[in-house]
Amino acid sequence: MPKSLLKYFPSFIILIPLGEIISKTLPGKLPQAYNYIVYIMFGITCLLYYCNNFKRIHKDNKFLSWIYIYIIAYIIVGFIKQYFVPSGLFPFFRLSISMALLSLGSIFIFRYENYLIKRTFHLWWKYIPIIFILTFWKLEASQYIRLLSFSLFFLMLFPLLKTKYKIIIIIMIAFIMIGGMEQRIDYINITISFLLLIIIKYAKRFSQPFFTILFRGLMLIPLFFVTLFWVKGFNILQLNQFIDDETQLAGQLNDDTRSFLYEEAWDSGINNKNLIHGRTPFYGYDSNFAENREGDAFLRKGQKAQRVSEVFIVNTLAWFGIIGIIIFFLFYYKIGMKTLSRTQNPYLSVFTIYIGFFWFESWIGNLLFVPNTSYILLCMIISMCHNPRLNKMKTNEMKLYLSNLSNS
Repeated sequence: MPKSLLKYFPSFIILIPLGEIISKTLPGKLPQAYNYIVYIMFGITCLLYYCNNFKRIHKDNKFLSWIYIYIIAYIIVGFIKQYFVPSGLFPFFRLSISMALLSLGSIFIFRYENYLIKRTFHLWWKYIPIIFILTFWKLEASQYIRLLSFSLFFLMLFPLLKTKYKIIIIIMIAFIMIGGMEQRIDYINITISFLLLIIIKYAKRFSQPFFTILFRGLMLIPLFFVTLFWVKGFNILQLNQFIDDETQLAGQLNDDTRSFLYEEAWDSGINNKNLIHGRTPFYGYDSNFAENREGDAFLRKGQKAQRVSEVFIVNTLAWFGIIGIIIFFLFYYKIGMKTLSRTQNPYLSVFTIYIGFFWFESWIGNLLFVPNTSYILLCMIISMCHNPRLNKMKTNEMKLYLSNLSNS
C-alpha cells in the first residue's frame, strides 16, 4: 500500500463530515458525487491496508481479523448476488453501505499507525471550527451534531484540555444543545458524554470492578429487554405507555419510532427465509413504510420496497441475520473485557464504558449505512484499547498521552 495514500488518510476522515456543508452549497448531483469519491477513498484505503498487512494483523488480532473477513465475505457475496437477485436499494446506498462496513478496518490502521489519530485530530482542530463558524448559518440544525461529532469526544476529555480548546468545545456544545438536538438519540449522546466526563474527572476513585460491572451491564441490558419482550410482551421502546406528559419535549422523547423498524426487519427475514444469516449489505429489509411513503429515497420503481434503518441492530439483522447480531455482540464484548483485564490505567477503562454505551445505543440509533465520524471515533477508541503500549501505561502516562492527543 503506497505510503502517500496512508498519509492522506486523516484528510479523508475530515472530508466525510464536510459532506454536510457540500450538500448545502453545491448544486444538482455534485454533493452525491463528492460523497461517492470520499466514501470510496476511505473504505478502499481500509481494505488495502488490511490486505497488505494481513499476516501481521491476523497474527496479533485474530478475533478482530476474522470478523473483518466475515464482513468482506458478505460484501463480496452481496456484490455477486445482486446480478441474480435484484436489490431494492439504489446503487449509491449499496456502495455507501459497503464502504461504511469496510471503514471498520480503520481499527487496524489506528492500531499500527497510532500517530494518525493525533494527526486526524490536529486537522479537525485546525479546520472544522473555522469552517463551522463560516457556514453554520447555511446548515440545518440537525447537521450540527454530525459535523461536530468529535466535540463530544473532547467533552469527555474536557479536564485535560487547554483553556483555548475548552472555550471552543463549550461553544460547539452550546450550538449542538441549543439548536442541534432534534432526536432522542441526540439527547442520549450528549448525556453520555457528560456522564463520561464525570467518570474521567474522577477516574482514579473508581475501582476496576466498577468498570467491569458497568460495562457488562451496558452490554446485557438490551438483551435483557429483548428477552423481556419475547417472554412478557413488555416493550421498553413504548415509553408513552408509562409517562403521561403532553409537552413537546416529552413527545420527542416518549414517542415510539423504533418498534415498527424491528417488526419490518423481522418479518422481512422470515418471509425471505434469511432471518438467521441475513441477505448481505447489498439489500435492505422489505418495508411497507417505504412502499407507502411518497418519494421515499429507498424506493426503486419496479422493485419490492426495501429500506435501511437509522438503527444499527435493525440493519445488522437485515444484512447479517441473528448470527450477525451475535458476532457484533462478541466483537464489542471481547474488546471491552480484554481491555479491562489488562489495562494499567483507568482512562482505557473509561473507554470500554464508551464502547458499552455505543453498543447500548446501537439498539435505538447509530446508523451505519454511510461512513461517518461516530464510527470512526469508535474505531479510534477500540484501537487505543487494543494497543499493548497504551495498556501498559500508568495513569499519569496515559493522562499525558490523552492531553497531547487533545491539544494537538
